[in-house]
Amino acid sequence: MQTFRAIVIGTLNLVAVLFFLASLVIGGAAGYLHGGEIAGGLGLSVDLPAPVYAAAGVVIGWVAASVVLGLLFVLIDIQDGIRDLHRDLTRKPE
Repeated sequence: MQTFRAIVIGTLNLVAVLFFLASLVIGGAAGYLHGGEIAGGLGLSVDLPAPVYAAAGVVIGWVAASVVLGLLFVLIDIQDGIRDLHRDLTRKPE
């Protein structure tokens, strides 16, 4: 049981790292390629160079990934705590 749990935790950590990196790359690429259009859609009338938009996209991707993964790990921790509590309550007294 412990080996399986370690495999699941390792896989979840790998998926989290890959999601985090993908969010940074996609945010940076979207900012670099479409930063002016996004700024215009938000009503901003500044014209900045593409690397500035790329940096903003990376920051936004970092924040979004942190929120999503933070929520995911909190929910997994809550579920694990509930499972442990249920196991303790349903255990037969010795």
